[in-house]
Amino acid sequence: MKKLSKIIMISILIVGIMAPANIFAGQYASYNAKTNTIDIISTVNGTYEQKTQANKEIKEIYTKLQKDKKDIKKIKVNLITPKINIKKQQKKVMLTQNEMAQKVLELVNEKRREAGLKELTLSEDLMKGSKWKNDYMAQTNDYGHIPKDGTSMGVQGAKFYSTNFVGENIHVSYSLPSEYNDLTPQSLFQGWWNSPGHRANILNENYTQMGMAYTNSLTGVKSGDFRAYYATQWFGNPELVAPSDY
Repeated sequence: MKKLSKIIMISILIVGIMAPANIFAGQYASYNAKTNTIDIISTVNGTYEQKTQANKEIKEIYTKLQKDKKDIKKIKVNLITPKINIKKQQKKVMLTQNEMAQKVLELVNEKRREAGLKELTLSEDLMKGSKWKNDYMAQTNDYGHIPKDGTSMGVQGAKFYSTNFVGENIHVSYSLPSEYNDLTPQSLFQGWWNSPGHRANILNENYTQMGMAYTNSLTGVKSGDFRAYYATQWFGNPELVAPSDY
């Protein structure tokens, strides 16, 4: 027992002197017989990480070497920092609600121009309405055009818009909690465009205005074991009225 304690103390001492623990990535610790060193890769996926597992692995290596009757006092810890793996973390740039809506609007109007249709404009009321619907889905995980209480699309729209003539495209996607698969205007629009029903809304000649809202990795909600990303697009025409049962 005393012998093992001595081995552990020596390993900790060498580790502390040769390579600070805050740049260890322990899963890459290995004994290099050619150079008689314990080599440690200091980066994981381009970022520095502190791994307490490093000390444990080094202790195991020293213990094995001791059993092989090697003089552990002559074995050094060699910290390897591969430059190719070191990347400066880029600051995530999140689009504001207005920026996302404007970029999606540009993609919508590009397709409408190609189809010979009038371009849409952003509506502040539709922006508010789509954010309300998007927040509702994100907070309740109730994904769908009609909420659980059965409120029709027309009634939902009339809460924010001057008429009940409102159409809707919605989106939800998921990622692991540790991953950030933020929606982009292009990916979001393409998903809607590839769907016949959503494309019909985009190319509906009766619509004149649009609004939208979305969640990103800062606002995305946890849904079970995943992170959920929602987006809602509302269309409308203040001069038209839909049937009362719409």
